Amino acid sequence: RLPLPPPELRSNKRGHWATREKAREDYRAETAVAILPYTQGPERWGFPWERVTAYVDFTFPDWRVRDLANFLEGLKPAFDVLQERGLIIEDDWKHFSPKLLPPKVSRANQGVEIRLEKVV
Repeated sequence: RLPLPPPELRSNKRGHWATREKAREDYRAETAVAILPYTQGPERWGFPWERVTAYVDFTFPDWRVRDLANFLEGLKPAFDVLQERGLIIEDDWKHFSPKLLPPKVSRANQGVEIRLEKVV
């Protein structure tokens, strides 16, 4: 489980490039830690997978209306880490398809889960 993408990573956020870059690097590091068990001996899981559907399950802290496209864009650094660490071949449209699940609300469990499913 990852934290929700920080506001600096959303497409409608304006600000200094260095602030955005720092947020991106921090989120990449959090993702790398979260997927560490799957990158130790990736052949055990059959990685890398060539074609993948990524089910994205957001849990927000409250019922405010949010633009899910902006939150999905904020996950780009996490998707890049999946590729760099050898879980997926590529994160382009031919190999990687993110699917949004209906969002949930829980103040205690806010964050995002990304579940990969191999497409055969």
